[in-house]
Amino acid sequence: MIEIIGKSLETLFSYPKRFAIFFILQCIIQFFSPYLEVLGIKAGSAAYVSVDILVALLTVWNFTFLLHILIDLRREEEKGTLEILKEATYDAPTFFLYSLLYGLTIMAGAIALIIPGIYFCVFHYFAPFASIIDPEVNEGEDSYLSYSRKLVGPKWLTVTGFFILLLILNGLVPAITMSPFVKDIRLTLEFALIPVETLFVLIGDLIAIETYFFLKAYKDLGDDSSL
Repeated sequence: MIEIIGKSLETLFSYPKRFAIFFILQCIIQFFSPYLEVLGIKAGSAAYVSVDILVALLTVWNFTFLLHILIDLRREEEKGTLEILKEATYDAPTFFLYSLLYGLTIMAGAIALIIPGIYFCVFHYFAPFASIIDPEVNEGEDSYLSYSRKLVGPKWLTVTGFFILLLILNGLVPAITMSPFVKDIRLTLEFALIPVETLFVLIGDLIAIETYFFLKAYKDLGDDSSL
């Protein structure tokens, strides 16, 4: 896990300009929800739900953009930003579809029992990644969900560690802004911490993508019968 984190941070610090547009776009996306509160729009209202859906769609699109940046860096193709954005726009519906399918498997597992829900959460996590990075997987005997299980199986403890780290990265800023000690300045603090929260999102996303490539390399070197 330490190796994966180190590789992710090295990529971020080595190519900061490649991630600038993703960072700016994600800051804008993070800006939507607190701005609705400033306007006095209450959570649960039709307008709030509509914006939440828009935020979810934009987040998927922006993550797909980040995914293509990493693919471009790994292949050393050095495509232009507009070309990468075009590819991300084309692939975002596919990523969203399999992210939705991933969520549904978690819900189905959780309805059955909490343990299957956790199992699907961990073992199916990389199905949307495979739909973009390795689309040919779905053309054979494997589905993206089964391929994700094969990737995670030999290193499920590493992936569990990644999930714990992801929860920390994604939950740190919300934990601060929701603290009762800052309730009088909560909205101001939310706006001020958007760049920090976005940086944590970027680091978490980079670690997620690097984890996928790590698992894929391990699978390629390993014995498929053990998966």
